[in-house]
Amino acid sequence: MKKRKVQQLSGVKLRAFQEEPDSDEEPDIVLMATELKERGKEAASNGDFAEARSLLGRAVRLMPGSADLHEAHSQVLLELGRTWEAVRAAGRAVELRPQWAEAHLALARAQLNLGEVR
Repeated sequence: MKKRKVQQLSGVKLRAFQEEPDSDEEPDIVLMATELKERGKEAASNGDFAEARSLLGRAVRLMPGSADLHEAHSQVLLELGRTWEAVRAAGRAVELRPQWAEAHLALARAQLNLGEVR
């Protein structure tokens, strides 16, 4: 009986593990924020963290309820040495999606750089 339950649940995607939670935002805003996020990630991977910060900051302002955007913004802020801002951004990601491990990891990294974790 247990095996059947596991098989039935194997196709279920839990909300905590989804890429992005359901959004109540307008489709155009979501599209714009997604575009800014992708451009920001590309800028960060090219080492242009100032541009990445600008792009991700704009995306966060468009969709302030997106944990994914706050987490990505936190990583870029940390690269720029803006540790307190990184802690705040990662903390917001944790508030928005408490079960998301990546948000907790970003917060821990930022706190470690700030000296809050021993």
